[in-house]
Amino acid sequence: MKRKILLLAALLVATTWQYAFSDGAAEETVRFEKGDSSALLRGHIKGWETVEYRLYARAGQVMEVTLQSNNSAAFFNITAPGAEMALFIGADQGTHYKGVLPTDGIYRVLLYLMRNEARRGEEAEYKLEFSIVP
Repeated sequence: MKRKILLLAALLVATTWQYAFSDGAAEETVRFEKGDSSALLRGHIKGWETVEYRLYARAGQVMEVTLQSNNSAAFFNITAPGAEMALFIGADQGTHYKGVLPTDGIYRVLLYLMRNEARRGEEAEYKLEFSIVP
C-alpha cells in the first residue's frame, strides 16, 4: 500500500513538473489596453504544443484567469515569480482561477492539453481571459 501511494505521488509530481515548467513553450506577453484591467486572448494548440502567457502583477492584487475551450482536456497552470511549484494546477482545480497574488513580478500561465489527448494529437481552440484588479 505504501509503495502504491509513493508511486502515485511520484506520478503526480512528474506530471505537474512537466506542465508547470514546460520547455519549448510558445511565449506571449499579456498586455492590457490603456485604461483596461482585462484582456481576452484566443489561440489554438495541438498535441504537445503549449503556450506560456506572461504578465506582470503586484502582491495583493487580485488576478482572475478563465479558460474556455472546445476541448475539455485543455487546462492551464499558474506559477508565481521565483516559485518552484505551481500556484494553480488546472488539471486538478479546473479552468477558472481567482486569487490574491503573493508577490510582485512576472506570473506565468501555461496552457496545455492533458497527456492522453496530447499523445493522440488532439487540438483545442481556446479563449483565455485575464484580469487584474488592485
